[in-house]
Amino acid sequence: MTRRAEPGRDPITVRLMAAAREEADRARHGYVGCEHLLLALLTDKDPTARDILADHGIRLPTARAAVVGVISSGSGDGPRWNAADLLATLGVDLPAIQRQMRAGFGPHAIDELYRSPVGRHLSWGPLCGPQMAPGLKKALFGSEGRARFPTSGHALLSLLDTGSAGLAAVLAALGTSSDLLRLAARERLRQAG
Repeated sequence: MTRRAEPGRDPITVRLMAAAREEADRARHGYVGCEHLLLALLTDKDPTARDILADHGIRLPTARAAVVGVISSGSGDGPRWNAADLLATLGVDLPAIQRQMRAGFGPHAIDELYRSPVGRHLSWGPLCGPQMAPGLKKALFGSEGRARFPTSGHALLSLLDTGSAGLAAVLAALGTSSDLLRLAARERLRQAG
């Protein structure tokens, strides 16, 4: 499910947030974290971050495997289970509820709920997918609550500055570190002008 751009959110942030959420949903992880943003950067249409990561041997298939390994070991930035799995233990079929909402109120009912005056204060919830980990919020929105990234390379720098333990574990599994990638990203962005 993709949210539309909201005032104060640049298109790169919205695109990366949606792609990170898709990666978490695809893997059935219980949260959307910095690990998933790394994967989103590897699939983004802006090649800046993807090229920096590729220069360090980081490609999507191996990065996905590293993210799954880190999260399944319990070393990720959030819980292991998603809302649907947790609610299923109580006999609640969340996907069925989501389908009923869309059938009864339209295909964008859940997005509209979370964009409404009440829903906006909910931020993320079980109807729209996994929770956003604090590190991901910091990477995407900074301390002021809004980020503007001219390129995906700038988003990569913001991600590397979060201090995410899950991201550090993924990068270690991929044979690199935040420090090495940060240096490379700064140099690439400096050269780009």
